[in-house]
Amino acid sequence: MLNALFEFSAVAFYCCADYLALGLGCYSVVYLVIETRFAKISGKAASLRQMWREIRVSLFASAVGTGGVVFLVGRVFHRSYFAGITDPRNNPHGIAYSIVTIAAAFLFFDLFFYLSHRFVFHSTVFYRRVHYVHHQFGAPTPWARCAFSWIEQALYTLFGLIPSLLIPMNLRDLWISFFFVGLAGLYQHLGYEIAPRAFLSSQLPKVLTTPTHHALHHNDGNSNFSLLINYDYFFRCQNPRYEVELEKAIMLRGAGTFTAHV
Repeated sequence: MLNALFEFSAVAFYCCADYLALGLGCYSVVYLVIETRFAKISGKAASLRQMWREIRVSLFASAVGTGGVVFLVGRVFHRSYFAGITDPRNNPHGIAYSIVTIAAAFLFFDLFFYLSHRFVFHSTVFYRRVHYVHHQFGAPTPWARCAFSWIEQALYTLFGLIPSLLIPMNLRDLWISFFFVGLAGLYQHLGYEIAPRAFLSSQLPKVLTTPTHHALHHNDGNSNFSLLINYDYFFRCQNPRYEVELEKAIMLRGAGTFTAHV
């Protein structure tokens, strides 16, 4: 019993430390570098009280939702998601295989996020009882990337672990894929539009999302459900104002703030 409690505590601590490290790094970059060079998406600045709430909600979701699922899946399938993670013998397939599995795991999660976000968590029952926790933050900051109900966070974590149960996957590569998912979440909640002007004249807005894309979701809630791949464009649920607001955000670079309207 004590061993199980210690193992769960270690996993929960790691998940919280990962959230804090990425959040602190991104927050520092946003307010030391990005703030002076890019336009803020929402004219409403997040208060210290809001950011503290984002951190508290995220830490609980990370410890209980992510930490709990990683611990339970490890127990059920008799594997540790940390032991030997740096041992080179755990990567017998080579670097090319690692790159492919990391990309596959990330893309699997990205598609699952879109489908669950749109059809499950924005359904009447789940939105009011689960997903509303995240939408309390109308102008989210990078600290909000894990500010979900622990139930929602647990489901995301469970599906993030599925590739490691279906294909031979180095545990280090699994955590690297989780790291990229975390970066995507931070990118979505930057609060500043950092896409270059060349982005507008390319086909990339139809393929990849931006912070403006997700900001419209927080304002609207009925469109723009994607994480990184812009499935909303392909499945016709993209906010009709997105292209206009994205162009405004990019062209106003360095000119202060603007509010993304729906």
